[in-house]
Amino acid sequence: MGSPATVVPLFDGETKFFKTRAEAFPTATPEHWAAADAFDPGAVGPAGEWVLRIRASRSAPTTSA
Repeated sequence: MGSPATVVPLFDGETKFFKTRAEAFPTATPEHWAAADAFDPGAVGPAGEWVLRIRASRSAPTTSA
């Protein structure tokens, strides 16, 4: 095994998907949407658009002081 590392998520941008999330997932129930909204409340816009946050990640060796 290699050395321990820390993975750091980095915000890279945000865009709206070309379909509303209801169009993209037509079989999702109100319960599914409630769970999704609780997990990621910023993923839906006021008109039901699906807001995608683009992330990158960086790993770095873990050191202890």
